[in-house]
Amino acid sequence: MKTKIRIFISMLIVIALGIGCSAEDGMDGAQGPAGMDGQNGIDGVDGNANVFASEWLEVPESFTNISAVLNETTFLASEITQTVMDSGIILVYGRVNDEIILPIPFQFEDESYYFALNPGELILGGESISNSLQFFALFQDLRYVIVPSNSTTTGKNSSQSILEDFKEGGIDTSDYYAVMDYYGLSY
Repeated sequence: MKTKIRIFISMLIVIALGIGCSAEDGMDGAQGPAGMDGQNGIDGVDGNANVFASEWLEVPESFTNISAVLNETTFLASEITQTVMDSGIILVYGRVNDEIILPIPFQFEDESYYFALNPGELILGGESISNSLQFFALFQDLRYVIVPSNSTTTGKNSSQSILEDFKEGGIDTSDYYAVMDYYGLSY
């Protein structure tokens, strides 16, 4: 008799589960209220993905071993584009005796060094301040750093915005090491 009662109770449970479960879905309830917004995170540090530093480019003897009032030499620089020239900045540095790195433009005694740009070219120039013959041999090589505009600096004054970013970061663009450290670039 106990066996019959157990079988009867088991059958009632199976029937109850079969009737209680249905393949049809009922209507969804009303949408609940929206949750609260989370806290804003801390802004990250601007990256340097598009900042480019050239290799050191040797200044040719045709520039350093000629006595002249004015002398120029051209370096091919495919990274210098019209877009970079229009909206970014290009910093140029000259190296003296593998030790001292100076910004260009730079004046030394009677020599004034400058650079000029064309798409695909960087021109290093030297000019005598007194209009006398000079050997422009101060720099053994040079390097340029291109800082293109980004989404926060696009527009008419992009280069000015980049320079303001340097100033706000306490970076002196004439200090080669400070610029390289700021962007995490190798010396």
